[in-house]
Amino acid sequence: MQGWGPQRHICGERSARGATLLATITGNVGVRGGWAAGYGMALNPELRKTIAGPKLFDNPVKAKINITNWVQACEDKSLVTPENGLKNADKLDTEIKMIFSMAGNYMTNQNTDILHAASVLEDESKVEFIVCSDLYLTPSAKYADLLLPETSFLERWNIGGTWSYGDYLILSEKAIEPEFERRTDYDWLCEVAEKLGVRDAFTEGHETDRDWIEFLVNDAAQKRPQDNIPTFDELLVKRRHLLTHRPHTQNVAFEQNIQDPENNPFPTPSGKIEIFSKRLYDMHNPEIPALSHYVPATEGPEDSLTAKYPLQLITWKGRNRANSTQFANPWLQEVQRQELWINPADAADRGVSDGEKVKVHNDRGITMIPVKITPRIMPGVVALQAGAWWQPDSNGIDQGGCANVLTSSRSTALAHGNAHQTLLVEVEKA
Repeated sequence: MQGWGPQRHICGERSARGATLLATITGNVGVRGGWAAGYGMALNPELRKTIAGPKLFDNPVKAKINITNWVQACEDKSLVTPENGLKNADKLDTEIKMIFSMAGNYMTNQNTDILHAASVLEDESKVEFIVCSDLYLTPSAKYADLLLPETSFLERWNIGGTWSYGDYLILSEKAIEPEFERRTDYDWLCEVAEKLGVRDAFTEGHETDRDWIEFLVNDAAQKRPQDNIPTFDELLVKRRHLLTHRPHTQNVAFEQNIQDPENNPFPTPSGKIEIFSKRLYDMHNPEIPALSHYVPATEGPEDSLTAKYPLQLITWKGRNRANSTQFANPWLQEVQRQELWINPADAADRGVSDGEKVKVHNDRGITMIPVKITPRIMPGVVALQAGAWWQPDSNGIDQGGCANVLTSSRSTALAHGNAHQTLLVEVEKA
């Protein structure tokens, strides 16, 4: 079994806070992934248009792939097609040869089927160069050729907002100077721009992250007087700002479509809610029927694979971390132990005692984890907290309870989203 350890040079450490960016070395195609802790600009749609930097250039490359396709795009360009997620192109011209992972633990932790992803990253004939910018030495960061130590919340300036439709602007203020070799991404990017002879065009006169935040806040205050946005100096005192002019009412689903259907049709051929979809019918895809009805899940309780792997594994979000962020924090590990929940009946069938370490496995991988025997999980189902860091031993067996050594990279029909929350496993005494 391969894919358990880094075979690339490790140069430093950093934190999970932004978005993962994967791109080919030729700029042929890009993929954006999910951002983790820190600043993700989770403002409501209107404010995203307001508190935003200038657009530097139009990307001449229009081809895009889904984040679920990135491993395929690294190993074989022909595996990525319009049918499974490629947009604005009929085919990829090249595989992904360079990865820039910025504040994300996606490559070998939050990604599905970790062992397969790791085997692709370890093959330097496929991915030739990997750069990671992070605060911590995450499982993904260990695969970097160049590892850039980034700053924490307390060591940089930013502006944030409440989730989705929240109406607060929040100042994230720099409290301390970065220690050791930590630098903000903007800091070193300015130096790269200088070496390329485009520093002035890149910075537009804003030499620090604080300069940019001050400019963006003051610019928004001028552009959006109806929002009563304070100036940067005022925000330094207030620290947060509530946009009081916006009505704080409940969202009603399809309200405009129902009240004024002529001017607000649904995005369907008829402009109405369609109980039967002719478009789906013509696709002849059993996963997306034209008329809604029950479709058995792949690797669900009715899958023939249950003869080999009879337990349905699910995951949940814990109270001691956000996804994989801060997993290595010992204080937070005291809050909640990483363990496998199993029903007393299933534990008895396997001769497993509470707190005992067990082997959880399927055809994709193995993880070793203590069990918690509890009637709060139903028979036939086991559960792991999501986001544990992958900790492979010298034999490639995970010792950290990372669910993604077990998950499938299968994507959903039509939307091409991750479909890894249905998977089957077996549990045995270690």
